[in-house]
Amino acid sequence: MVELSIILIYFVCFISMICALCTAIKLYVSGKNYLIAVLAIAMSISEFTILLSIIWIDDFKKNVPKTFCIFQGLALQYALYVQVITALCFSYHIYQLLVHYKQGTSQRLQKFYMVSIIIVPIVITIIAAVVSIKVDAIKPLSINCDIKKPTWARLIGYSGFNMMMTFPGVYFSARAAYQVFRHLDQFKSKISNGVDSNDSTRAMTENRTNASHQIQIHVDSNHEITNPEATTTTAETRTTITAYRRQRSQSRANQIKAYNMTKAAAIRMVLFSCGFALINVLASFQTVTMILKNGFFGEDEYKGIGGNDIAGTTMGLMIFLVFGLPRSVKKCFSCSRRSDLD
Repeated sequence: MVELSIILIYFVCFISMICALCTAIKLYVSGKNYLIAVLAIAMSISEFTILLSIIWIDDFKKNVPKTFCIFQGLALQYALYVQVITALCFSYHIYQLLVHYKQGTSQRLQKFYMVSIIIVPIVITIIAAVVSIKVDAIKPLSINCDIKKPTWARLIGYSGFNMMMTFPGVYFSARAAYQVFRHLDQFKSKISNGVDSNDSTRAMTENRTNASHQIQIHVDSNHEITNPEATTTTAETRTTITAYRRQRSQSRANQIKAYNMTKAAAIRMVLFSCGFALINVLASFQTVTMILKNGFFGEDEYKGIGGNDIAGTTMGLMIFLVFGLPRSVKKCFSCSRRSDLD
């Protein structure tokens, strides 16, 4: 008799895979945020790899072939490595945009992202494959095969690598989140201040212009030697300075307005990075408790659904809710929220 929890986790995994695919297709068609598109594809691959176990759903631990178990374990490790590296690159990308006020990503940094996403997972997967096959570490769990025992081998696999890469990701996400939520209440006031400063600049310029004309008339009436070329040059210089001040004030206001327009997107990206980091920390919690309980060379037999299972089968849902929801749904949600506030 198949447990209800196993059926439920497979169903959630299937829905999550569809959501991740929809998000990847949406981002590919729009041509935006390629890092999230790569992350969504990696999530759908990992969840599809888990769904392959449904063939032996009656008794997965006893019926799954050894060859398939090794293949599934290593394929899952690779897909999860891609997720972690891509999420780390995305967290750093947000950190650059929001903390260091970068307008975009340089070509060199984009190449670094792509090389890291391609090379690092392959290298770590090869190392994990050699070690896990040598010590026979890949074993069937509740819904999939994974690096199970001894415990130190899990540190070479996804659990340990994920735990190490989560720390810089949490740092970048926390800094970006602090930067966004720190300035949420200042956007509108800055825009109004920018407009007020622009208006005040105009008023001051007009006053100074009128004053300069009065001074010139006074000089012309009392002095016989007057330099009209110098007077014209001074007026042109003042006009140039005035135009420059207006242009700079207007550009500053436009920059603030542009940042205010992308406020929702910035919040969405930061929340996703923080949520992804939190889920990965929870996924590594089981490995940490095993090490604290039995040491690096212990062998702990755990049953049921673990933290890795929950994290691996819900990632696609999270990325869809943040980046894949249609605009019509978002508009309905925003309208209902406004009506509640009214």
